[in-house]
Amino acid sequence: MTECTVGAPVRATKPSQRAGKPPATTQATPTQEAEAPGAISSDEALVASTLAEQLRVIYDMHSMQMSVNGAELLHTAADDLEAPQDCERAIHKAAAAVYGALAVERADRQGSPAIAPLEVVHQSLRTASNGYSFEEEGCEAMAEGIRAGQRSTAAKEELAIAANTAALLSQAAGLINDEVGAVYASTLLEFGKKVLQQVVDGSLRMGTVQEAFFYAAGACAGALAIEQRDHPSARHRHQLIDAAHQVLNNAGLSYDCELNANDVAAAAIDAGARQFRDRPTPPIRRVKDDSEEVGPAALTRKQLLSVLEVAASNLATIDNILMQAQTEKDSWALAGLVDAAQALSRHCGGMVDTAAGEAILGGHDRWNFGPNFVDLGKAGEA
Repeated sequence: MTECTVGAPVRATKPSQRAGKPPATTQATPTQEAEAPGAISSDEALVASTLAEQLRVIYDMHSMQMSVNGAELLHTAADDLEAPQDCERAIHKAAAAVYGALAVERADRQGSPAIAPLEVVHQSLRTASNGYSFEEEGCEAMAEGIRAGQRSTAAKEELAIAANTAALLSQAAGLINDEVGAVYASTLLEFGKKVLQQVVDGSLRMGTVQEAFFYAAGACAGALAIEQRDHPSARHRHQLIDAAHQVLNNAGLSYDCELNANDVAAAAIDAGARQFRDRPTPPIRRVKDDSEEVGPAALTRKQLLSVLEVAASNLATIDNILMQAQTEKDSWALAGLVDAAQALSRHCGGMVDTAAGEAILGGHDRWNFGPNFVDLGKAGEA
């Protein structure tokens, strides 16, 4: 009997990219090594890491309100997706674990806040697992969707500028309302803050982020003009509004430069931070005793209490900014937070120092424009 061989039928669908390559006579290239059996594609790695991060967030936020078994299943699903060796198997296991967690929560904790986000992630896991049954390699479509969402999200630099300047506008509007300033100026600042908050929330309704920055900068310019006309002595409010206007205007202009968007604003923030960074601290001048005459400019008790209330509000805002800076990993965003805290610190210091008779550094001009500001005025008169 003669020997014969029977050829295997040709597969109708596209072969999986993760299938092993036939032996080659030449040395394997890096691309061939990446497609070796057991390796996962970049699409699979992106989907797995994204879903794992979503499960971690749900666990961190709601594990205390979940049942013990539900929380354990949720934690197991996140672990399965953490750097898997076989992505298809890991996604199927994670989908089963999340479904189990959902069943436990619906039975034991019907009002659990984790149910709704778990249903969303479970649907994503089912979509990813079903992708392996089609001709297209598993996770390709979902990975492309994730990348598209990432491209449509505002850059970290834009979010940092929008968040910081929105806080400055809120602070300025609050001061105007508390100190009975120009109502229309406060309204303009609120409009600018609203647009910047839309940038932060990802719900911008008008044009591009650049247009939002220009809109908020225009609102600041209008508010500053009204304040300077109606309340020329409120220089602390003028300086706060002007600081926000400079950052927003520089951010908007940077889109039309050869540099990357917002690099100009970053350079301006860094230059402002360097202005007083390396200067030695001057000696503290002694304050007059309570028994000494302080002159006709002395503040009343109610005025001092008003200054202390505004200073406490500014310090609370600075504290929040610095707490956020401690968790910020991006160096550019961190510089923006530090700059915002420094601007508020100078404003608060000048306000309190003025109330104390300029006994520390001096008045608002000294705190905000440096020790040579008065000399520059004398030079102009000469």
